Amino acid sequence: MACRLPERQGRRRPGALAAGANSREDQIQNNLLPDGSGIGFAERDALHYQLYNLEPLIKLAVIIQRATGKDYYHYVGTNKASIAHCVEWTVPFITGELQHAEYVHSKVPFDRQRAAIKESAYKIGADFNPQAGLYMLTLAEYFQPSLHKVILTLQPEIHRGIAFIQVLNKVRRNVHT
Repeated sequence: MACRLPERQGRRRPGALAAGANSREDQIQNNLLPDGSGIGFAERDALHYQLYNLEPLIKLAVIIQRATGKDYYHYVGTNKASIAHCVEWTVPFITGELQHAEYVHSKVPFDRQRAAIKESAYKIGADFNPQAGLYMLTLAEYFQPSLHKVILTLQPEIHRGIAFIQVLNKVRRNVHT
């Protein structure tokens, strides 16, 4: 005998992805800046927070594009910001073409407090580690296959999880088209 679960309040309806479009557009508008940086980078002067902003937005863009065909990766907000532009802005730091000392001009007191207690990930002035951008680039490769060349330069050896995401990107692109 099959058991039927009771309807949960707040359960997603079939049109829920389409209904939340304004909030997704607001996320891009409120978290990304037209110069290619993100609000986290602007406030904290750390590429760590640029990646922290971009990774969930790219994941969501993949899900939405596959479910509805709407391309939020290339969507440009009224402030002229886009996920694609922010990824491109970040690439030279990930390739090592540009260097960045993290947290030097942070406006957030908490960053200085973390540094004061010697929390290793929050050392003011520490060089950004380009390997930290590998996951973000791998997510973005779904929309920009040209990023594959950049990813290969960062991988002295193939990381299992990253390689798997790259395979999924190829499958997802081929299935969707």
